[in-house]
Amino acid sequence: MSRFKPLEFLLETHDLTLNNIYLFRLVLVKKDDDLWLKLGSNRRQKPCVVVKIKDYNARNTHATLHHLEHNVKCASNKDVAHGSGTRHMFHTMLKFINHYHPSIKTIDLQDSSEVDCEGSPMELSNYKFITTGRTWYQSLIPSLSLSDEDIEEQRSKSLKVLESPLSTSFEKFLKNLKIERTDPSFQRYLTTEIKYELRQIFDYCITSRISWLKFFKLLADNPNFGCFFINHTMHFFRKSKGILDLDGEVWNFPLDSMQEQMRNVHIRNIQAVKVPKDFPVRIFEGGSSSSLQRRSRHLAYPRMHVGSYDLGEP
Repeated sequence: MSRFKPLEFLLETHDLTLNNIYLFRLVLVKKDDDLWLKLGSNRRQKPCVVVKIKDYNARNTHATLHHLEHNVKCASNKDVAHGSGTRHMFHTMLKFINHYHPSIKTIDLQDSSEVDCEGSPMELSNYKFITTGRTWYQSLIPSLSLSDEDIEEQRSKSLKVLESPLSTSFEKFLKNLKIERTDPSFQRYLTTEIKYELRQIFDYCITSRISWLKFFKLLADNPNFGCFFINHTMHFFRKSKGILDLDGEVWNFPLDSMQEQMRNVHIRNIQAVKVPKDFPVRIFEGGSSSSLQRRSRHLAYPRMHVGSYDLGEP
């Protein structure tokens, strides 16, 4: 009896570099009839980008992005920068799918990303929507729309509220924050000095007929208001104004819409390792090429190099 009881089977592993900036490790894993693409590095075990192609043998035309996160160790060769580095990972995955799996035409993007906010998670989708009017995915792909038409209509209505000028008193705004019912740490945070500065910004926005979007952007850009305060304020503002909660919502993304943007994205496959059918490992997300070779040799499986080459134009 084998000492392995695998739930997943490793098919291939690729070391990819995008525009010669970052070096990523991408593995293809089969689970039941589904194909999972996991992009990360040999510096951490957890993948940074995960895409699932359901019923892969049926030549499905649809995939789902299950996970996307930033971590400085997402690349094997150097630390990954915030913002631009995450876009590099996203583009690398898209380019790989477009080249190796051309039958895939659409990808569902589930927007459940979080960022650290003074030790607590903050929903990135809602933060970006309330401060810029669009989510992080929309900043990459402006033509995105939500998969559910009713939810998309709610998003449009919420955006109109955010684009409207401030139209309430400062006292009512503070009351809507429900300060007296919240974490005592927030009550301590809202000092007399912070209240004064908040009022100055609020009164300026009222006088200049500035929108809620720009008001929250001013708060987010002000170093005196930490993300804990911003996160709390946005949460109760969203509740009081009926702003759509975008955390976990699914966006529909046609790959064709990225053709022009991806034209200048060049990925070089430094090394590809293919293994025989049903290679019995639980998960392979990290580790060096030599460790994969040792594991392959231990199981008496051959190791095949597929030289280095460029991925073609989409």
